[in-house]
Amino acid sequence: MAIPDIPYSIKPKEFAADFCSAKATGELSIESKHFTFNVENQFETLKLELTFPKLGGIRLNSMTKGFFNTEEIEDISYEETEYGFKIFTNSECVLFTSGENWKIDVLKNDKVKFTFSEDNLKFGYADNKLVGIRIKVNKSQGEAFYGLGERYNGIFQNDEVILWNSDGYYTGNADIPKIYSYINVPLIHSTEKYSLFLNSTYCIRADFSKNEEYILTAEGPICDFYLWTGLPQDNIQSYTSLTGKPFIPPKWAFDYWAGGGAVDWEMNGLSIIPEIVKGWITEYEEMGAVPSALYGEGRPSKNPDIYKYLNEHNVRMLMWNYSGTSVNTVRNLLPNVEEKDLPVIRYLDNPDVFYEDYIDFSSPNAKSLITEKYKEFWDWGLKGIMVDFGEYVHWNTIMSNGMEGSQSHNLHAYFYNKANNDAWRERHGDDFVLFARAGCAGSQAYAANFTGDQASSYEGLEEQVNGVISASASGFSIIGGDLGGFFTQPKFDLYCRWLQFSTFTPLMRAHGCPTGRNPWEWGDYGRNIYKAHYFLRKNLSDLIYRTAVRSGETGIPMVMPFAMAYPENEAVRNTEGQYIFCDSIMVAPVTKAKVEEWAVIFPKGSWYNIWTGEKIIGENTVQTVKVPYDRGPVYFKSGLVTEIIVGDSYELATPVKEETAHKALLITEPDNEISINGYNLKVTDAGFEIIAENDSHDILIIHGKVANKVKVDGKLLNLTDKTDGIGYRICDNKTTAIHTDSKWKNITVV
Repeated sequence: MAIPDIPYSIKPKEFAADFCSAKATGELSIESKHFTFNVENQFETLKLELTFPKLGGIRLNSMTKGFFNTEEIEDISYEETEYGFKIFTNSECVLFTSGENWKIDVLKNDKVKFTFSEDNLKFGYADNKLVGIRIKVNKSQGEAFYGLGERYNGIFQNDEVILWNSDGYYTGNADIPKIYSYINVPLIHSTEKYSLFLNSTYCIRADFSKNEEYILTAEGPICDFYLWTGLPQDNIQSYTSLTGKPFIPPKWAFDYWAGGGAVDWEMNGLSIIPEIVKGWITEYEEMGAVPSALYGEGRPSKNPDIYKYLNEHNVRMLMWNYSGTSVNTVRNLLPNVEEKDLPVIRYLDNPDVFYEDYIDFSSPNAKSLITEKYKEFWDWGLKGIMVDFGEYVHWNTIMSNGMEGSQSHNLHAYFYNKANNDAWRERHGDDFVLFARAGCAGSQAYAANFTGDQASSYEGLEEQVNGVISASASGFSIIGGDLGGFFTQPKFDLYCRWLQFSTFTPLMRAHGCPTGRNPWEWGDYGRNIYKAHYFLRKNLSDLIYRTAVRSGETGIPMVMPFAMAYPENEAVRNTEGQYIFCDSIMVAPVTKAKVEEWAVIFPKGSWYNIWTGEKIIGENTVQTVKVPYDRGPVYFKSGLVTEIIVGDSYELATPVKEETAHKALLITEPDNEISINGYNLKVTDAGFEIIAENDSHDILIIHGKVANKVKVDGKLLNLTDKTDGIGYRICDNKTTAIHTDSKWKNITVV
């Protein structure tokens, strides 16, 4: 495919190759852990190896392997068949058809899920050297594909995309085709329940435009595939076991951050920046909704007096970081490092010349450079950085580890994040946050991410929604975006819609220029909408952080497209623009202007509006719901049991003060009997029953249920209109708040 121009970025080099198939020679090697066979074409003989990694799935590779490798592999059993061999472990099975037209059928429950063969796997040559591979994969009717990193054009891919990290610069430039992104990962999830990872960091062109097949064309001599045939949540666990579990920042990083771009801070004059910062924090304190961090791009983050002020108000400073530094600065920061060992990328065709000022983060001296750069700011209290850029490594470069630019262009994000993570962790332990723009397979282990520079428009909001969902499905669990977009001030309705979306993303952060994204810019109405979402986020903070920690342990993302959350539900799994947050909250962001209603697909079961408590019965169909500007369509699923934080009112989205905060149990009525988080919920003729397996909370919030009767361990509880004391109270949003006087074992709600 032709590669359109990429403004402000680096195009991959022109790629041409003669692709040919490779027939089996008949030479096989059958070992306890490895099955290998030789294939040949007019250029060379290649050895292909089949193994079964202990992290799951199968691996097919040539002897030139990709970046991610696992030595832990399963023992293999063999059975000779009429056509070749059945090769299997306790959990995986393939059929190898021998002969010139070799074939590997990957089975699941005795059905072929995927095939590698002489017909579909081709090898590309130029000047008699292997320079690329290509695989064509048959599509089933109705099959859809997602993943591939951060995609702005939608969750499911039906066209061509280029997996080459690029500064797409989508801030209002509609002429740039949405085939690019900052985060590219050759991981494909199919709704036919398999996941394919092409273990290559070279440029890859993916074409999903054809009805019968999709095609992956990868530059470079690497032929290395991992394939998993489980459910997508199982597959993403295997993938992140290979490439790295997501980086999890401290709990404070999941609260709201305020911030603005350098232009925003400096537009009124450098001398008054400290007063601007103080004014911001004062405004937030008056609302009782103070950010946990301030992104002070530029001057604010370099002023020790501002750090002192923020530290006194329990607000952390975050700084902007660029992936380049002048060579003279590098020399000054590392005076004892020889010129040949300076961590700066060099030209491939002239290694004595530095490639502009781009830092080589693969260098063993990169960590020392970062430490020298930040040690003073760390002393002041700096708690994190935007790991910005990272997409500008030219293909005509070479790294200190010997990788050429064609291979290291995407992988630069991995080394960039890792070197920073190593330096920051040595100083701060776990109490810091890194949030990167560029990403690649594996970089999720060392930094959170943001979605880049979206326009302050509804199109920009839709791009960010797509980016968050698709990147999450590709291993990037901790991600968010610029609330309100990057350039120009959003109109009030757009700010509201973006605030609604950002509240239900892993990172909730405001950033933009040339004007800020502070709620008072839209008067009292803006303040009130901000406060409702800020306190709702505070209510759910334990759920959000607990899900993040689970994600760091398993790789299962905090944001899941329906295809990942409901892989067996064919009626809803191809849904665009909706997702499940923290396993239990359905979010349908409004991405169009001037709408009062929004079409939402409700999977089968009961759903409870977070704001009103309204119960909606899902039948895997679209329902039209009201969407006022102050409330987006967000729903708790039935049978939810989770710990939350509430204020004295016991109501969601109302003020929570640290000194009067209460731990409570949020519950939604189950559709069926369920056991969750140490509680059993049982449906009764008139309501439902809650049985605690161990000790429980004395405050329960039954969301979406107006109780007529509440029994605690068989005794009736009094109805009251008080906000404290023993009893149960009916709140405005169809919610029942229960306060018991002791630990209980059984509560019946009728």
